Amino acid sequence: MDEPNEISNSQDIIDSRDAEERIKFLKKSIRKAERYTGERQDFKDELAKLLKLKEDVGNDKEWEFGITLINEAYFEDFTIEEAEDIGAIGKDAYWIVINWEATANNLKVDYTEVDFDGTTYYYR
Repeated sequence: MDEPNEISNSQDIIDSRDAEERIKFLKKSIRKAERYTGERQDFKDELAKLLKLKEDVGNDKEWEFGITLINEAYFEDFTIEEAEDIGAIGKDAYWIVINWEATANNLKVDYTEVDFDGTTYYYR
């Protein structure tokens, strides 16, 4: 099994499917390490954080199919991308001035907040 990328609270966006893949990898690696070489505390710490995130999000079915978690620090940029993706504003509309901070705050109403290792993420 290739090692999936580490999941940390410094990421702009976390896909729950990637987090689940990492959880499985960490569990397997910890079992191997305990059998052959001793503890992997770094893996245990990371696993504990990911399992807490999964528990806090709560919905296992949706977690399995993919929940996008957006870092609070990235949410305004996410809002701009969403507006462009749905055609609410054209990518070449540089001359239009929008209060993106207020728009992002309005969009947050549709999202649930979760703490991941001291960083706020939003998901729906």
